[in-house]
Amino acid sequence: MAANPANAILNYMYALLEAETTIGCHTVGLDPGIGILHADQHSRDSFALDLMEASRPYVDRWLLDLLEGHYFRARDFSEDRRGSCRINPPLTHHLSELTSALASQFGPVIERASQLLADTPGVRTGRIPTPLTGSNRATAREAKASSGGPKRTRRVQSPCPNCGGPKVGERSTCDGCFPEWKAESLRQITEASQARLAYLRGRGEDPAHGGEAAARRGSAVSDGQRASRLWDEQNEKPLPSTFEPIQAALEPVTVSDLARCTGVGGILLNDQAGAQDTASQALGDHHRDHRPGQSMTPLTTSVTLADVDLSSAQPRFAQHIVGPPS
Repeated sequence: MAANPANAILNYMYALLEAETTIGCHTVGLDPGIGILHADQHSRDSFALDLMEASRPYVDRWLLDLLEGHYFRARDFSEDRRGSCRINPPLTHHLSELTSALASQFGPVIERASQLLADTPGVRTGRIPTPLTGSNRATAREAKASSGGPKRTRRVQSPCPNCGGPKVGERSTCDGCFPEWKAESLRQITEASQARLAYLRGRGEDPAHGGEAAARRGSAVSDGQRASRLWDEQNEKPLPSTFEPIQAALEPVTVSDLARCTGVGGILLNDQAGAQDTASQALGDHHRDHRPGQSMTPLTTSVTLADVDLSSAQPRFAQHIVGPPS
């Protein structure tokens, strides 16, 4: 229990010190519950209390400096029902920031105690690690430096070949000369590429028309011819007379009526060729060599497809023109 704010802060800091000391004991492999100066009690880290005694003066001095230079507010403290003074946030958060500074105080004490226990006669333990302070690592570095061993030398970077200034990173020139160097390198690469291309063409080995390029073109042509033969084998080639009644029936039909009846809406055609292409699409899957509508005249008469006589056309094409019933 704390009778005033100063004692409340002191108790809180001692609790932080005890917690950090307990963590430090576990870090170096010591049991914080087996005390030497403090008697062992249930649910108390007696050995941590022994070790934190060496750091109590540091906490006391820090508290005196805090009381002299810090302005406290009434809401930083409160009193419970037992009359004990307690600390409220955010003052507790500010005090918790001291834990990093406490580590520099109890770390050497814990590692020293661990080494003393390891040096006890009859205990076969080598050098104790120092994870809290890193003193073993620092000692090894100092010994290596004092022994005159090989030192890592820093590579001296060569200056810019154009102006002699310092270079940056792995570049061949400095920042000021880099744009000019890049342009010159691009020019040299372009000239070398053109010279190589001229040399190959002089030998009849043009890479754009022979070698891999010719193989790719030949493969594409072969694929197209193969697909054409396969289509001819699977589809019966219609006679030209088959399309004559269809063409005669479509001559009086306007493009807008044809688009509306076939469901091809929203397409604006500005010339006769466009109108012929739309009519060709409406006829369905024609043979690839057939070009229907080549002699079509400008369409001026407005009729519906219901008025067109398709009785002489093949059923397959009549279905494409008329479409499904609405």
